[in-house]
Amino acid sequence: MAKKRTIWDEVRIWATVAFVTLLIWLYAEAKTLQSDDLAIKVRFVSKNPELYRVQGEVIVQMRYFCTSGQIAEVRNLPQPFEITITQNGTDEPQRTVALREQLARFKPLSTRGVIIEQVRPESATIQYFRLEKRTLDVRPQYNAELLTDEPKIETLRASVRLPAEVFEDVADPALRIVLDDELITDRDVGVPYREQLPIRLTPELDARVPELFEPEIDPETTFVSFTIKNRNVGYETRRAVKATLPIDAVGRFTLELDQKYQEIKLEGKEDVIAKIDEEPDLVRVYLDLTEEELEPGEHTIQPRVEVPADVVITDPLKLITLTVRARAAAPEDARPEPDLPDLPDLPAE
Repeated sequence: MAKKRTIWDEVRIWATVAFVTLLIWLYAEAKTLQSDDLAIKVRFVSKNPELYRVQGEVIVQMRYFCTSGQIAEVRNLPQPFEITITQNGTDEPQRTVALREQLARFKPLSTRGVIIEQVRPESATIQYFRLEKRTLDVRPQYNAELLTDEPKIETLRASVRLPAEVFEDVADPALRIVLDDELITDRDVGVPYREQLPIRLTPELDARVPELFEPEIDPETTFVSFTIKNRNVGYETRRAVKATLPIDAVGRFTLELDQKYQEIKLEGKEDVIAKIDEEPDLVRVYLDLTEEELEPGEHTIQPRVEVPADVVITDPLKLITLTVRARAAAPEDARPEPDLPDLPDLPAE
């Protein structure tokens, strides 16, 4: 006799049927094609980058179909999409490619069964360059007045890959290391330096390189040794004028100068000038007064300048007009008695 099913048996049966039905529905839903719109960045690359360079990027609005379960996968694909372009047998600098056709062959999409319905824009123009690789001399570009000798470059030759037409009609193509004034400024003179600097194209080659083309230089950098020359440089400063006079004339006269400061132009070795800039007292302006020049009235006097050795004054200082007035002497009885120290008692004989 068959066992009678209970209410709980019925519940389990219906739950199992519902679960299986749900799984079937989910599977069918996952296999159902759905439409989606996605903005993507597309970058074109060469199949043979050593011989050809492809340049071009474009933002594409793509409408596509795929299963609902794969939409998230497509949206999570890394961007930009790099699409490989093969050489078409010509050296034309520009090519137009159909974006829908290229995206349909793009493996991360085609292997997922993605159907491209529409793209905007429909096509893109790319730059296509036939490359030539050469090994060239690396030469220094520098200001000879700033350095003691020619800089020593540790990499004397480097390879460069450029569009072939760049080298046409260039008699002596080369690469360069640039030691510009900005690199040398504020460095100590006479001190050897060793810096790692980029290797660049010469202006002649650089002017012929197509816009946005990035040259391939190997190695990209090299070390350069150089020493900054201790050269003569000019210097301008402003100093107060200090009057000097005989000791017995102190306090007897009132002195008025028409110029209390003097503008001074100097020239000297760069290290000495740098020290003057740090220590202003190394340059002083004096007005040396004699008894004759202290006679009441106006006197025209040439100031004297003290500067460090090997520093010269390039422009003569301006003459100073001095006005001297005698001070009234104090009466004898108004003068204070000198404050003398107490002397010790002498010993008795």
